[in-house]
Amino acid sequence: MLKFEIAGDGQTAIQYIYTAKDRALRGIRTGMRQGMVGLAGYIVAQKLSGQVLNRGTGRLADAVIESPRVWQGPDYIKGSVNAKPKGMPNEGYWQEFGTKAIEGELMRMALTADTYTFTRRRRAVGPRPFMNPSLAEYKSQILGLLAENLERAMQ
Repeated sequence: MLKFEIAGDGQTAIQYIYTAKDRALRGIRTGMRQGMVGLAGYIVAQKLSGQVLNRGTGRLADAVIESPRVWQGPDYIKGSVNAKPKGMPNEGYWQEFGTKAIEGELMRMALTADTYTFTRRRRAVGPRPFMNPSLAEYKSQILGLLAENLERAMQ
């Protein structure tokens, strides 16, 4: 709960409101950043250490750890974590949503619907979600960090 009192002339009140807004936004950005870094660590520890994917997860884990990002627009603050290794096709997307088989070649990478599809021996790879379930499981911690940092910023 936030409680405050403003005393003095109108200019002082306006200045206080602008200052409070800046502090609140800074607190939210800090909380969002901590939440995204925490989510990245959670994904690597809980999903990419053999629980969901048990092979070839080094590049994905590195991509996840390096990816937390926070940005602010005129009426929002967003955070993201992704699993796309730099300079590589989006393996994280394939793992999360699966792929479709491509006929004709033993191994092939092709652009379909703005995403790359990779198949081996013409078999589709089934989805093995690790990002979306992690967000659902870690959501309360993110909200807690946002609240904690907002409260600290407003003191």
